[in-house]
Amino acid sequence: MDLTYSGWWFVQRVHVNDLLVWWTISWRSIWPLIEIDLTKKLAQRDETGKRQTGLPKEIKIELDFTPGLRIRRFRVWLDQEIRYDEIS
Repeated sequence: MDLTYSGWWFVQRVHVNDLLVWWTISWRSIWPLIEIDLTKKLAQRDETGKRQTGLPKEIKIELDFTPGLRIRRFRVWLDQEIRYDEIS
């Protein structure tokens, strides 16, 4: 599974295997907790027409920022299990 988070130009996006699964415009505040239910996304297809299978049912991303909006902590949970935790 390839998970990509982007917060470029006030638009937060999460892609899983090149499929956009969550996004929001964050002009006033950046969402520090993103919870995505992938059960609805499992039946969708990517650009090549392949079904997205083998994905977790739920993804949770926790973001903690410094006052200058640099990411201080980035955590990713897949189905209630922490899979990535970075503190900078």
